[in-house]
Amino acid sequence: MKRALVLGCVCVLALAVVGFPEGLSGEWNLDIELDTLAGNVQDYLDYSSTLLVVYEIDGWEFSSNSTFDDTGWTDQSFSAEGALYVYEIGSRLDFAPGGLFEKLNFDVSFPLAGLVLGMDFELKDRDVEFVIDAEGSTDLIDLELSVSFGGDDNDFCDLPWSGVDVDVSLPFCCGDFDVSIEFSCDGFEEACFDVSGVAIPNLPWLSLNAGVCFDMQSKSVTLTPVFDFGVDVCFDLYITEVEDGGHGPNAVLVLGDFVISGIGLSCEIAGVSFVGQSYWGAGGKPSLLSGTEYWEAYQLSTMEEACCGPFQFDVSVFFGETSDSLFDVAGFGANFSVGIGEKLTFSMGYDYSVVAPGLQLITIGFEVKWW
Repeated sequence: MKRALVLGCVCVLALAVVGFPEGLSGEWNLDIELDTLAGNVQDYLDYSSTLLVVYEIDGWEFSSNSTFDDTGWTDQSFSAEGALYVYEIGSRLDFAPGGLFEKLNFDVSFPLAGLVLGMDFELKDRDVEFVIDAEGSTDLIDLELSVSFGGDDNDFCDLPWSGVDVDVSLPFCCGDFDVSIEFSCDGFEEACFDVSGVAIPNLPWLSLNAGVCFDMQSKSVTLTPVFDFGVDVCFDLYITEVEDGGHGPNAVLVLGDFVISGIGLSCEIAGVSFVGQSYWGAGGKPSLLSGTEYWEAYQLSTMEEACCGPFQFDVSVFFGETSDSLFDVAGFGANFSVGIGEKLTFSMGYDYSVVAPGLQLITIGFEVKWW
């Protein structure tokens, strides 16, 4: 029955494609991955595909998003958005693989007495959550209020009561001041007072964000430095703070040492972008190095119409710490896409490791749009 409902909704949208072409738009993309290191034929080829169909009529937008891969139909969602008089209304219905119900969400918002009131209802995993929120602003103060009922694993409060969150923001002295207070069905949870953008004399590239939080048993203080070298500087410094002291009720708050964990360089000339990143610290790496074992990378890229017509590409080179190759070059990566007419885009890319195993992954993609 559940699968029939999903298939029925998809068929309705398919009929809309045929019968109501004027308000119809969407896109379809297909990505094919060839894993040259796969041990068997079944793992050698993987693909993923997404079909988005949007139908607009009288200010309302109805959409369907379907996702497929080599295992079958993996995700399906339907959504609707529009306005009814002063009410902004939205709804979303999600199905898990196999056509099983996953989540239903419904929200509405409307203006009232200078505030914007909103209500959000969600049914998920046999649990119901209902949230009422309000927000508004004057020339100086921003106010947000949220009251929630029910929620995941909320057996103690049940639907009648879950919590209240109050947030107030306003400029104060030399920074922006924010107050947030949280209550749960157990009572008071936490109150936090935060100030951001505190300028440091004679150091225009450095500011501080400070915060104090209170709960029923303790207080915590945080100081976060923010470095901003301006838009005219083409390099980034990846800086981490080494904590030193400041723990315990009577401890002196000490601002620890700053360690430069990496450096980045970026610039653009005539539509061609250059990015270089080096990172030798611990923790998350910046964009080009994220998710890799390399410590340094350089990339050249260009967007459409920059130099070669409807064509864009990027070429990257990566460096490892213990590579035996020339200059410690450890890997290469390249991607390109080309527009074929106004509605079709073809893309292709590869990843190559200088040391074994060599060529690792080839990706081929297609994207079709009708807008």
